[in-house]
Amino acid sequence: MNHIVIDDIRRVDLNLLVVLLALYHEQSVTKAAERLYLGQPAVSGALKRLRELVGDPLFVRQGSGMIATPRAETLVQALTPLMASLHSHLFDVPVFSPQTSVKTFRIGMSEWVEQWVMPKFLQQTYQDAPGVYFKVVNVDPYTARDAVEEGIVDVAISLDTISTQETESVQVRNMGYKTVWSQAQMSLSNPITLDEFLSKEHLLVSYRNASSSQLDQYLAQQGKSRRIRYVSPNFSSYPLLLNQQPFLATVPHGLAVIWQQNYNLTVSDVPVDYEDIKLCLLWHKRQTQDPALSWLLAHLQQAMNDGLGHP
Repeated sequence: MNHIVIDDIRRVDLNLLVVLLALYHEQSVTKAAERLYLGQPAVSGALKRLRELVGDPLFVRQGSGMIATPRAETLVQALTPLMASLHSHLFDVPVFSPQTSVKTFRIGMSEWVEQWVMPKFLQQTYQDAPGVYFKVVNVDPYTARDAVEEGIVDVAISLDTISTQETESVQVRNMGYKTVWSQAQMSLSNPITLDEFLSKEHLLVSYRNASSSQLDQYLAQQGKSRRIRYVSPNFSSYPLLLNQQPFLATVPHGLAVIWQQNYNLTVSDVPVDYEDIKLCLLWHKRQTQDPALSWLLAHLQQAMNDGLGHP
């Protein structure tokens, strides 16, 4: 690749190149001025500056018109595709064609969100975007924004509803929680009662090594507590544990339905009334006008709304 000398390029007025092309095609200062909607003195002045810039007369008189010098011919041949490309990049509306594009998207999400939303998402996009690839990056509610700001992911599914100077957040939907257990391990009412809920041992997912959650804070406000027997940063082993031991797990509704379908677990309303989670799409504002990202956001939003676990 030829080295671009910025100090040389900055001396070039792009309008001079437009004048050069017009003079070449019209072979007349007067006709070039008419084509460019400029006065004849302005075109003559531009030609003078071009001659000084390249050190060549560029055009010489021939009869009633002008003929290009070899230097002008070379410049026009080189500039024509460059100017056409520049015009295309400046004025053509960018498009993204999933059928023909080859691209990899990096999507940040937590483990349970991947279980819930990605099967539906891939079902939507697998056939329509054969050259589009997806890389899931594990982020939790505490690291999603950093991953977006640092360019680690193109978009994150997050619980963060706040937009900043750098990032845009759009809330897609709310989701409540469900309590899950194996009926083979213990026979409980459905919906489970609060007394039953508090009498059993629980599994807890914690992203920051905490031994309690928002649910426990709500219970504490009522003067109650539950027994947490096992804490993990991941949900993946919990269906197996529930089928082996008499545990309860309180998880997002979408995940609970998947576990019910695939692991024969029982799903119940939680006997404690507390807030739903707000599921959002989070991306960097510099990508807001990118048609590829718009395509990705639309399909993620559809999968999140069509996915299991609608309130």
